[in-house]
Amino acid sequence: MNRYAILAITFVAQMCLGCSYAWSMFVASFKARYNIDTGYAQLGFGVMLATFAFLTPFTGKLQDRFGPRKVAVVGSFVFAAGFILGGVWADTFWKFLLTLGVMSGLGLGSVYPCILATCVKWFPARKGLISGMAVAGYGAGAVALSWLSDAMLNKGAPQGLQNFLANFGATFSEKGTVPVTVYLTWLGVVMGVIVLIGALSLSLPESARGAKGAAAVAAAGGIPWGDIRLWGMFLAFLAGTFAGLMAIANIKQIGVWKGVPLAVAGFGGILFNLANACGRISWGGLSDKFGGRASMIAGLILQGIAMVVITQVPGHTATSNWPFYLLAICYGFLYANNFALYPAECARIWGPARLGAVYGVVFFAFGIAGLLGPYLGGKILDVYKSYDYALWLAAVICWIGAIIIAMMVKTKPAGTSLRSQFELTGARK
Repeated sequence: MNRYAILAITFVAQMCLGCSYAWSMFVASFKARYNIDTGYAQLGFGVMLATFAFLTPFTGKLQDRFGPRKVAVVGSFVFAAGFILGGVWADTFWKFLLTLGVMSGLGLGSVYPCILATCVKWFPARKGLISGMAVAGYGAGAVALSWLSDAMLNKGAPQGLQNFLANFGATFSEKGTVPVTVYLTWLGVVMGVIVLIGALSLSLPESARGAKGAAAVAAAGGIPWGDIRLWGMFLAFLAGTFAGLMAIANIKQIGVWKGVPLAVAGFGGILFNLANACGRISWGGLSDKFGGRASMIAGLILQGIAMVVITQVPGHTATSNWPFYLLAICYGFLYANNFALYPAECARIWGPARLGAVYGVVFFAFGIAGLLGPYLGGKILDVYKSYDYALWLAAVICWIGAIIIAMMVKTKPAGTSLRSQFELTGARK
């Protein structure tokens, strides 16, 4: 299959995987269904992301052995099953964690890394831009699914959509909403089919297939556990994603805290995800031009500043909610740097053949961030009735991450040799 066709088809599949970033639109429904507080409602999101990230290092090895298509196809079925069972079977909190948390996370962790690594191998000369484009679908899907989920569960679906779905047997309340159980089941079926098509489209370039591919992986070596740059990127990725996940999982609730009416606070989540999708492509291009290290430092510093600004700027005026919306746009764009820059930098330092395995280790940090960020953000709101402490904590962690990159990740600028150059100690590899 043509490499541009693979990029386009997998972009659409990534849009379905991006449903996780629409989580804040589900929080009210989960709280009501399971009689839980905000922190526990966010715990499901944390379990999903933690499972996603913890599986990723193993997915890198599995796709090296069996190929990305087989691994992603299995993952697409597990991903769909998590949502379907979350709708028709998960009538207790623990079943909720098992289905929408563990099972959907296993699906994400099987499909997402395969798409990313495959696309980068097809475009080795533009690692930053392509890694940004490959994961931009994740953010773009969150935009569409945030709007759809808010409409179907909270505000009421447009009449045209109601009429269309009625042809398939759908029934709506007077407000135009559906039960979360029904909606999750529909999502599982539709998204599962789309992700499966994306998984089936995956193929490797000739240089990465069969004996040639195996030889390239063997020549590249294993995971560089003793390389200080790997752990520097791990810690910095943990810092950036901790802050971002705390924000995106609670974005609607942050809007309400800032004084935005509940009925329109969800629009901030849509704008966040739109900016996040655009930012992934933009940061990838910046990485190719200015180098990954400089871009990562800038991204973390700016993320921290944005967190502080959110605590200081009012969310609305007497006539407009756009102050909050602008904050959501800015932060969404900045948060995107994490998912464009780190895979591209892994490919630059250790080579495309090792990307699946090495980035899998770095991405493990996303799981820790997924468990801590959303839950702590929700709990701090429950206890202090304010997000100030959570946002300041996230800002400081981002700035520590920038210092870690400056000290521990030292490489030549983009476009030079992929060989490791030097570590903090100056020791040659």
